[in-house]
Order: sequence, then structure tokens, then C-alpha cells
Amino acid sequence: DYNSQEQDPDGSSDDTDELEIGEVVSLVVQAVDKFWYAMGGGSGERPEEVVVINGIHYRYLGSDVGTKEKLLSYMLEIYTEEASRDFMEANIREHEGLLIQSEADGGCILEWEKAQVTLISELKDAKEYELKVPYADREWVTRYVRLKKVAGQGWRIDYLKVL
Repeated sequence: DYNSQEQDPDGSSDDTDELEIGEVVSLVVQAVDKFWYAMGGGSGERPEEVVVINGIHYRYLGSDVGTKEKLLSYMLEIYTEEASRDFMEANIREHEGLLIQSEADGGCILEWEKAQVTLISELKDAKEYELKVPYADREWVTRYVRLKKVAGQGWRIDYLKVL
């Protein structure tokens, strides 16, 4: 659908500093998918019980992302380390060595794959884009994404407000 360069599996394009709009959209879509997968609790076995802390109900994450190490490794596939740790700090708690998150149903009706992307700031190893993302019937929301080039890994999401 969109113009994209040949990419290595790590999301980099022949280790250049250039990013095509299609690559930006692809990185954002992957980041949103990882965000919602983690927010959905991952998959695999998990303790069934609900943990209540200060009146808030928490559920355990699935075994594939159920420890700090596993979740961090999963998030680092597309996010920078700082963004991954920020996500975990804002959304996840540790309880008896396993990760838990508050019980809340969520979802997203934003159509990220159809985002209109405009470059707004550019440095050699960092770029910021404005995204106009459609949702509902002909409604749009503006979001911003910051990408950072990580040595040996290619471009990673450094900031993205999904909700």
C-alpha cells in the first residue's frame, strides 16, 4: 500500500539514516501492536487469581511476557530501552517475582496503518513525526512519534502516545 524500502529483520534499512514514510508507518503499527499485546497480558500460562493491592484489582501477565526480563526483551524489539522502561513503569507492577497489571478492558479504534505522516524534526540519529490517524467515520486524531537510531539495531520508537 505504501512506498517502503527493503528492510532488514531488525527494522533498519541498510543502516542508513533515511526513513521512508512507509517505514515510519510500519514501525508505528508494530509499536502499537506490541503495546496492545502487552496491555492485553500476553499469552501462555499465568496464575488465575486476582491480586488486590490498595483496592485495585490486578491480573497476572502470561508466561511469554510475565517477568521483567521477558517483557523488556519483547518491548525492545521495537522500542528504545527508555521507552520500554517508561511503559513498564506506567502500566506494570511486579508481585512475587511475576508481572501484574490492573484489570481494565481496553482497545483502540485508531487506524494506525492509514496514518498521514509529516516529518517535523530531524537529526542524524533522531526524527519526530506528526501523525494524523483516522478513526470512526472520517474523524482524525493527531499523535506524535519520536524515532531514535540505536546502534546495531536500527530505528526504534522512543516516544509514541498510543491512547
